[in-house]
Amino acid sequence: MEIKIEQGFDLPPRGNKSNFLTQEIKDKLLKMSIGDSFVVEKITTVSYIQYWGKTIGKRFSSRKVYKGERKDKNFYFRVWLEGDRVPALIEPRKRDYQKNQPKTFGPDKKNSKRRIGLYRLVAQDRSYGGLRMIKYQDKIVTAKVKAKHEVSDHLMALFDNPENYIKDFDSYTHKEQADILRHISLFEGRIHKLLDVRFAEIVSSSNFTKVV
Repeated sequence: MEIKIEQGFDLPPRGNKSNFLTQEIKDKLLKMSIGDSFVVEKITTVSYIQYWGKTIGKRFSSRKVYKGERKDKNFYFRVWLEGDRVPALIEPRKRDYQKNQPKTFGPDKKNSKRRIGLYRLVAQDRSYGGLRMIKYQDKIVTAKVKAKHEVSDHLMALFDNPENYIKDFDSYTHKEQADILRHISLFEGRIHKLLDVRFAEIVSSSNFTKVV
């Protein structure tokens, strides 16, 4: 085996997402005003920026935007600066291999009881035979339309603020977080397509209009 000794190559940083952003990019992000936005192509870049924002007290949110009418692989991510937050101290994760071990096997009796209770509630609601004023975005909608948009909103909230829904999210490495967000984004797109959720306008991550 032969090797060639070379000079002039710096050792890249490891173990910290914020190190993947150049100082030039960080300076531009620091100059942003609330409501400003920009476009990136990869979910990993979104993850790096959101991670860095947590460490300095800035909240960045994003939305997947399709370039055409079809919801295919032709999309990008728009990232907004929503405001300030309490800076987070990111500590390395301590792996606990016993934590996620299943305690029991067999049918989930607890969830089965919940499903039975839900069926009874639906049957009881139908028995009244009355019409209820269900609304979404100030429009009267059916229960089905209300349900699908609530599912959609929660999915988007999960992508924007995963630490609020995934208790140990901050303990994962940057690669693990990026992988989780990538899959959440993929599932979000698939579920939106399945539910036929479409957007008429996207002004910001918290200001958008759906086709209802």
